[in-house]
Amino acid sequence: MKIAQQARVTTIMVAAALVLTGCVGAGPAVDRDTETAAPAPSASASRSGADGQAAFEKAAKDAVDIKVLSVIDPRTFRVAPSDEAQARNHLSGELTVTLFDDAKLVTPKPDECGYDKALAFATQYFTENPEAGAIVSGSFSSSSYFEAALRAGVAYIPDVTPPLAIAQEEGQVADGSLWVTCPGFGD
Repeated sequence: MKIAQQARVTTIMVAAALVLTGCVGAGPAVDRDTETAAPAPSASASRSGADGQAAFEKAAKDAVDIKVLSVIDPRTFRVAPSDEAQARNHLSGELTVTLFDDAKLVTPKPDECGYDKALAFATQYFTENPEAGAIVSGSFSSSSYFEAALRAGVAYIPDVTPPLAIAQEEGQVADGSLWVTCPGFGD
């Protein structure tokens, strides 16, 4: 055989061997529009998703870093495991969590003055800082959110103590603060 024919035969044999051994043909599906690889769906992927959700729910009973997906109200959040927690602990899924009761952070209820402003503040805060929280013992915790909400005057803590007392004092005189715009806020 001539060299060109030998090369063609060798190429065909290598390609056939790769297909037969499963090295090609069962790989990721490629989106030709964006030229990015997307994993091919499989039964094990859906099982691992369910396992990841169960693992996330179990981890949330103890402690886990999260990212906020959406704000339901200033005290309730839809969350997923942080990127690091997903990679390190194989967690996946979503949970709805509320602020832990010990926080004593008071925000307006839906029918109270300032609710829309407090909701807008929480939404903007977690849009800009989605991983600024954690789940501890099944409840949402974020000291940076607490401090920012106090400083903005959209929340308060009765009988506040240092170091959050300074943030709350700043919030009492902040422009547009609920302390200023909503009679009885903080009383």
